[in-house]
Amino acid sequence: MSDQWQEARTLQGFGSCLAAWHLRQLGDMPVALNKSRNRISFEAEASVMARVSGNGYFLVYDVAVGIGAEELALASRAMVHAFVPSSLIGPVRQALQVEGLYCSAHAPGSPNQEATYAVERRNGKESGRGDWVFGPKEIEENFVGLHPRMIEELKSAWQVFAADTMWNRNSYLWTVLGDLV
Repeated sequence: MSDQWQEARTLQGFGSCLAAWHLRQLGDMPVALNKSRNRISFEAEASVMARVSGNGYFLVYDVAVGIGAEELALASRAMVHAFVPSSLIGPVRQALQVEGLYCSAHAPGSPNQEATYAVERRNGKESGRGDWVFGPKEIEENFVGLHPRMIEELKSAWQVFAADTMWNRNSYLWTVLGDLV
């Protein structure tokens, strides 16, 4: 694991690491669940995630675009999990909801939980998809290798799950997130 991950002490520092990680300039994220952490392989989306995470305001640690994934061919194509500082949760949540994106925001200290939301499928029917949030204990257990101060920063941040529930809008979420910067 890179020393940069271990040296991050603030959300801004963690965001800088995430930005480099999205651009493939930094090795694996120190997360116990690292195998499920997704890095975007498409240059344009990776650039947006790097800009958004790099500012320290919307720290994207899990992404799905679904393009080319046969099992996701009928479902929502874009989603992100992120940490957001408490001071910015209102504007972030409002911006996502105004644009018609699904957004669930979980306050610091929220227990580990999963929720279901509806996505439009190609055939016009809806189906449920899940989002989840790390509780404080899960943050400690899963973000191993980070400095203890960074763990406390993550535990004090809101967790946001945002998704585009509409069929065939592969780039819309990235556009909205880019505008957040």
